[in-house]
Amino acid sequence: MGPPNGQLIAPSARAAQLREPLSPQLHRNRLKHVDRVRDEVERLFAAELDRAGPGREHLVHALVAASMWSTWSMLRDGLGLDVGAARAVMARTVAALLADPAGPPLFREVADR
Repeated sequence: MGPPNGQLIAPSARAAQLREPLSPQLHRNRLKHVDRVRDEVERLFAAELDRAGPGREHLVHALVAASMWSTWSMLRDGLGLDVGAARAVMARTVAALLADPAGPPLFREVADR
């Protein structure tokens, strides 16, 4: 098994991140990627999202944020985790988000404000 996708795209993603403020095309590319990740999240977790009720959009945003390269980069580069540990943290994060799709009561109170 080869390296995870985060490892494969890391050099290109870092370069694009540095140049994005100066490049409208790189900015458009990032927005397209975010849309693709969102579409994948909505497809993969459709059942859980249906159970989220009014908190569905917040759950989608949380899952997209947890699934982005920037999260992988933080785990690997910022926290210095190895590939296995970074995968475990990402899996735990997604599992925690999906464990209670509607969110805990405190979350619902904050989200309603």
